[in-house]
Amino acid sequence: GLLWRYLEQNKIASEKKCQSLASSLKREHLTPIFANLSPETKIEDIGNAIETVEQQYYETAVGPAKEKVYQFFIEELEAERNQHKATLETIKANMKFQDETIKQQRLLYEEAQRENANLQLHIDNQTVKMNALEKQFTDTENQMRDELNKKAQEQENLKADLEQAIHAVTQLEGETEILRTKLDKQL
Repeated sequence: GLLWRYLEQNKIASEKKCQSLASSLKREHLTPIFANLSPETKIEDIGNAIETVEQQYYETAVGPAKEKVYQFFIEELEAERNQHKATLETIKANMKFQDETIKQQRLLYEEAQRENANLQLHIDNQTVKMNALEKQFTDTENQMRDELNKKAQEQENLKADLEQAIHAVTQLEGETEILRTKLDKQL
């Protein structure tokens, strides 16, 4: 009984010590990789970390539970590696999709920029044409106003000349009447 109890306690203590060692090695080497998974993380990084953990475990672990804890620990590590491998592949697939989406958006943006530049060029050309038409309209309007003013002045001058002519004719008629009267008297 005493020897068996000592062996049992030694087995339990060995198991706790080996589990503690395995957890510590996992925290030191694998947790930082798993916590910072990114598209830059390589699956080989995970494999290398697991090999380091295995090697350090085998170099440090002692006691009768060493193999039992190791087998359980390796199964746990493989399950985590597979889980994180799938997560990593999903992250990389999502990043690839995002890169493609960004690339498509950049192409659409560049196309929109080209269209905007073409529209601005068209607007600028239309503005130049509109300004030329406005100048032509203003020039034509000023020319027509000048011609109307000239014609109005000519009409005023003709009216004044006509009034002078009427006045001269009236004066001549009066003088003619006087002369007629004088002539009638003389005859």
